[in-house]
Amino acid sequence: MNKLRVLLVESELNDARFIQEALAEIEETTHGGTWLHCDVTHLERADDAIVVIEAEPPDLVLFNPNLEDSCGLATFSALRDAGPNLPLIAMLDAGEEGLGRRMLRQGAQDFLLKIEIDCRPLARALLNAVERQRFCRGTQSASTIDLETGFYTRDGFRELANRDLRLATGCNRSLTLVLAELDNLWDVDAACGREATHDLVVEAANVIRDGAGDTAVLGRAALGRFGIADCQRTPEQTILSLQHRVQAGHHAFAFVFGYSRAIGGSPTIDDLIDEAETVLYENKQAFPNLS
Repeated sequence: MNKLRVLLVESELNDARFIQEALAEIEETTHGGTWLHCDVTHLERADDAIVVIEAEPPDLVLFNPNLEDSCGLATFSALRDAGPNLPLIAMLDAGEEGLGRRMLRQGAQDFLLKIEIDCRPLARALLNAVERQRFCRGTQSASTIDLETGFYTRDGFRELANRDLRLATGCNRSLTLVLAELDNLWDVDAACGREATHDLVVEAANVIRDGAGDTAVLGRAALGRFGIADCQRTPEQTILSLQHRVQAGHHAFAFVFGYSRAIGGSPTIDDLIDEAETVLYENKQAFPNLS
């Protein structure tokens, strides 16, 4: 049986119930000899969906672009930037086909008209979207560099940081991992648009590049989140260096930080990332609206 973790992002509760019923019916019908089971998480807001996507990406996202807190192409762009490798399927009202085609040109896997949704075409769309996304990931797997920032992609960063972790462990040295996330990035996006958001990301990446030091491995984990792995500095040294450059350069942004440190034992790079993410979320709660 194929199991898909589906994130359903829909503000209209009646439509959400209908989609959930259609997804539940999928398991009752075979599709090409394969049973399909969907574990569905329903959210009503784009902001909440972005948090889930960045913390624990699902297999697929079904979304209505017109939500309580986001509208149209901006919704798709925000979801795509939060999960660049996720298959995204838009659910549109009649007459929105033009919007659907624009989303396809910008990376969406498919769009469906709500009036045409039934369990069989929906199941086919889900499976096709997942397979197309797997193919795209396969063709892109040779590239580990994020073209916008020049940092390693999330997968490339994990690979290089894990290599450094093994080397540090073998030499009885420590490795530190720092996550730096741009504070209030979505407020910038809402007020100034996506182009200004990406300009800010590049500016922040340059600050990190200058402040992290020559020995650090730098990665981009999400739209405005960066990873720094280093065997030479403590987390405090890295964070102070970045804060100093933000202040000295009079940059109109602030970072929220999370960090972890491997000292002895046998942690994996995923263990360190999980620990750093926990600290990051605690700091976001404790110090809201830094910028």
